[in-house]
Amino acid sequence: MENVIELKHVYKSFGDFQLKDISMTVKKGFITGFIGGNGVGKSTTIKLIMNLLQPDSGSISIFGLDHKEHEKEIKRRIGFVFDENIFYAHLTFAEMKEIIRPCYMNWDDSLFNHYVE
Repeated sequence: MENVIELKHVYKSFGDFQLKDISMTVKKGFITGFIGGNGVGKSTTIKLIMNLLQPDSGSISIFGLDHKEHEKEIKRRIGFVFDENIFYAHLTFAEMKEIIRPCYMNWDDSLFNHYVE
């Protein structure tokens, strides 16, 4: 079975905080929960997977591709929701669409409108 996410021996540290030797896989076709207490590294791990942070060492692949080398290709294939609102509250849906749409090669206006409704 194919791994869609794979971390091998990933390390990241910030001052007193450290992720040490994180190795994990998420199999194709599975919904996987990532749970744990506050401050244990869940958000840091997600940011590493999304290439928003760089690991100190180790490797990360998504869809069998290196997450740095193929970042745009990978991000075109996934959906990602931050844990807090990152959009400006004063923007309309149409204005937000104009910001988001260029990020996706296969943007579907009718599907977007369906979800908005």
